[in-house]
Amino acid sequence: MVAPHEGTRLSESDREVLIEREVDAPRELVWRAFTSADELKLWWGPTGFTTETDSIDVKPGGQWIYTMRGPDNQTYPNIITYQEVSESARLVYKHGGTVDTEPVNFVTEADFEELTPNRTRVRLRMIFESKATKDFVTREYGAIEGGKQHIQGLADHLERVQSGRDESGVLVIRRVFDAPLKTVWEAWTDEKKLLSWFHPKVWKLTISEMDLRPGGTYFYGMSSDSMPTMYGIWHITRVEAPRLLEFVVSFSDEKRGIVRAPFADNWPLETLSTITFEPHAGKGGGTVVTLRGEAINATPEEREAFKNGIGSMQQGWGQTLDSLVEHLAQMQ
Repeated sequence: MVAPHEGTRLSESDREVLIEREVDAPRELVWRAFTSADELKLWWGPTGFTTETDSIDVKPGGQWIYTMRGPDNQTYPNIITYQEVSESARLVYKHGGTVDTEPVNFVTEADFEELTPNRTRVRLRMIFESKATKDFVTREYGAIEGGKQHIQGLADHLERVQSGRDESGVLVIRRVFDAPLKTVWEAWTDEKKLLSWFHPKVWKLTISEMDLRPGGTYFYGMSSDSMPTMYGIWHITRVEAPRLLEFVVSFSDEKRGIVRAPFADNWPLETLSTITFEPHAGKGGGTVVTLRGEAINATPEEREAFKNGIGSMQQGWGQTLDSLVEHLAQMQ
C-alpha cells in the first residue's frame, strides 16, 4: 500500500482546482470506472465514503443521481448532469446537490489520456463560479483534500481490479475522530499517550516500550483481572508522519520472542498492519483513521483462521478505538 496521495499532482487558481494522476490501467478500464454504477460504488468519493446510485444515464443532458454516505454516517445527496461525453477520452459534468442553487455546484472536466496501452493519465479540472464559491466548498466540504482522496481511491480500485486480489481475508476498520490530524497521529505515536488508551475494555497496558522508526519495535504487555498478561510486538516497517504507519504484528513472550497466539494454534505468527491518517473530507472535519490488517508468511490454514477471526478483531478494535475517542476528548 502506498502512502495516501503518492503520485497525485495538484494545482489551484482562484476559481479552479486541477488534480492529476497517472494510473497503471488501460484507458477503457478507467472509463468504465467513471461510467458504470457497479464500478462507481466501489471507489467514488473521499476516503471512507460509500456511494449508492439511484439512476445513471451517461450522455449529454443525462444525469447520475446518487447519495454518498460519509464515514461519520452523514449523507450527501448528489446530482451530476453530463454536458460532454467523448467515449473513453473525456467527460464534462456539472456536479451539485439536490437543490440547484446550492454552493457545492461546480463543473468538472475529466480527461483520460492514453500514455501506453496499460497506463493512463487522469486529469480532473474542477471549475467554480467564483473564488468565493471555491473557498466555501474547500472550507465546508474539504474539496481539495477530498479530491486527492478521490483520485487515490480510483488508483486503488484499478489496482484491485487488475490484480484480482481477494480482500475477503483483510481486516478493514475505519473511524472518524473529532480531532485534528496531528493530534490523532500523536495519540498513536507518542508512547505516553498511547499508554493511556491502547487497550480494549477490562484490559490495561502495563508494558510499553517504543522505538518508532523503520527497523524499530514497539513491545507491550496487556493484563486483566481474569487473564494472564499477553505480550505483543510490532516490527516497524514504515513511518511517514503524520500520514502512515506500517508494522508487522506478532504475539510475544516476556523476552520478546515470537510465540503462537494464546487462543488459537493456527493463528498466523505474523500479520501486517497499515494505518493511514487523513483529514475527513466532509462537514465537521476531523480525522479519518483506516486500519488494514492481513496475514503474511502464512499457511492456507493460518489465513483461513485470520479470516474467520475478523469479526472478533473488529469487536476488540472497536473497544480500543472507543478508548481513543475518550482520550482525544480529554486532550481537548
